[in-house]
Amino acid sequence: MLCFLIIFFPFYTLYTVSAWAQLGAGVGLGKIELKEPLTPGGVYALPSLPVINTGEIAATYEVEAIFVSSEPASPKGLAVSAVERYFSFSPRRFHLNPNESRQVKVTITLPFTAPAGQYRVLLEAHTVSKTEGGNVAIGPAAAARLNFSVGTAPGVLGAIRQRVVTLWNFYLPWSLFFVLALDFLAILYLLRFVVPPFEISIRRKKERQEKLPL
Repeated sequence: MLCFLIIFFPFYTLYTVSAWAQLGAGVGLGKIELKEPLTPGGVYALPSLPVINTGEIAATYEVEAIFVSSEPASPKGLAVSAVERYFSFSPRRFHLNPNESRQVKVTITLPFTAPAGQYRVLLEAHTVSKTEGGNVAIGPAAAARLNFSVGTAPGVLGAIRQRVVTLWNFYLPWSLFFVLALDFLAILYLLRFVVPPFEISIRRKKERQEKLPL
């Protein structure tokens, strides 16, 4: 089982700018450390990220992953945008009233060819608003630091197996219910070839008995 070391800050991480005096953003986690290496092809659920509106007015928030660095530095075939696409958030954008918070689910989906190494990423929450010209402006932000490592790729077949296993565990117990439902449908399908001949045999036997003289 994947082990997490989560450090909680006594106060929410907060970054504000004078131009956004009434807006504020905070996160309830300071640092997330994944102690066990992740395997290419795997799907991993991280601890939920608490996002807090520390400002004085309601605002819309967005969560994203920001790639900081990796070791070895810039592995071959690694792009910043590619690493940031490893992450998905649910919800990614949402509305909060002052002092209101929201738990955001964070998932890492590693591609089959994810380079091995150590990664440092920021899980950032920031306010978003539209300017008079219709553009999106990013306001105050706060972030939790995430450190994790990716192990050596187990080959294409090994990566596919890792994807199947981790998806199975990720969606439990629904994955189990899905397999049981498929088994039930398969049994019903097979019974179609067994029940009709049985019913015909019973009906013919009953007809012969009715034709016998008293």
